[in-house]
Amino acid sequence: MMGPKFLRHAKLSALALVFPLVLAGCDSQGTAERAGEKINAAAEKAANTLNEAAGKLEDSAGKLEAAQEKAGEKLEAVTDKAADQLGQAGDRAAAELEKAGEKAGVSVGATIQDLRKKAEEALDKPQEDKQ
Repeated sequence: MMGPKFLRHAKLSALALVFPLVLAGCDSQGTAERAGEKINAAAEKAANTLNEAAGKLEDSAGKLEAAQEKAGEKLEAVTDKAADQLGQAGDRAAAELEKAGEKAGVSVGATIQDLRKKAEEALDKPQEDKQ
């Protein structure tokens, strides 16, 4: 029969034989472990590529926003200038019309009132003819 001393020595011997195998197993890479590392490397590379693309996209968006703002400012300046020129042209036309009325001896206001009166008379006349 085996005694307790024998069992203890057998356990220690088995442990002494298995321990180096366990340590060796930790050092060597299996197929699954290598595949996992490749997957991790690919995922990291994809993440880096996406980060670079996102950075470029943000840069482009910033440039587009700046260009839109600049175009808006130019459009506003052109619109303001056109409005000023149109106002000045209207003022010049009114002044010229007033001068022409003065030369003709009639004020512009009187001419406009006369035209309105004649237009009203012309509109009323057909109604009077019908009655």
